[in-house]
Amino acid sequence: MPYKDTTAAWLLWLFLGAFGAHHFYLGRTSWGVAYAVGFVLSWLLVVVIIGFFGLIALFVLWIVDATQMSQRLLRHNAHAYAVNRSLGLV
Repeated sequence: MPYKDTTAAWLLWLFLGAFGAHHFYLGRTSWGVAYAVGFVLSWLLVVVIIGFFGLIALFVLWIVDATQMSQRLLRHNAHAYAVNRSLGLV
């Protein structure tokens, strides 16, 4: 199981976070899909004003992700270490 790079995760969060790229990178596929679908639907619904609420919600979630990114990286890499160790790869 590969370890995840901190710099890559933060760059994905910064530049592609609205699409959920950082969630896909950390193996949180369902959250990544939710972000991507929410982002696209929000932009489509901006025409009828309600999409702005979706974009605001995604922005708040994006900030929350920033506060939890380091913890998620540590958790993922600790799990990767445990799996690799059980397979005798460490």
